[in-house]
Amino acid sequence: MIVRSLIPILIFIPILLLQIYVVPVIEISGAVPDLILIVLIYFTLREGQLYAMILAMAYGFIYDISTGNLIGASMLSRVITAFIVGYFYNENKSETYLGNPIFPLIVLLGGFLNSAMYNLIVNFDINLNIAGIILFSALFPALYSAFVGAVGSMLFDTFGMRKSNG
Repeated sequence: MIVRSLIPILIFIPILLLQIYVVPVIEISGAVPDLILIVLIYFTLREGQLYAMILAMAYGFIYDISTGNLIGASMLSRVITAFIVGYFYNENKSETYLGNPIFPLIVLLGGFLNSAMYNLIVNFDINLNIAGIILFSALFPALYSAFVGAVGSMLFDTFGMRKSNG
């Protein structure tokens, strides 16, 4: 039980380091994939909505503190994203979602919601063009995250990383 609770934290630490130090190097036109969100969506589909919301709060808070961003912005956007993506959770279908093309589509939805909310919170200005924020700051990173999620889904299916009942 304790080991099962520590797995999300042990996975988060290297993903956080990758997100902060490596992912900015592979940006395309200012869009970067959100590895933390992909891991969060994985745990949302595997464990459920409430578990994911608590995990999203922790992931977002630690990310905000680590990057020096506006405290609470990432946390709020990730919690709301985990809440919405949590509606895809079904105890009987979690393995189906994680190992097939549905996972990148869920990552696309979650990435779009997360990026749009985060950018509306952080870049809030009355003179800003909402369509521009949604297109450039939300859709492109979501597409990039969905592509990385598709690669992760193929790896998941290839290596057979299935949920254990222990």
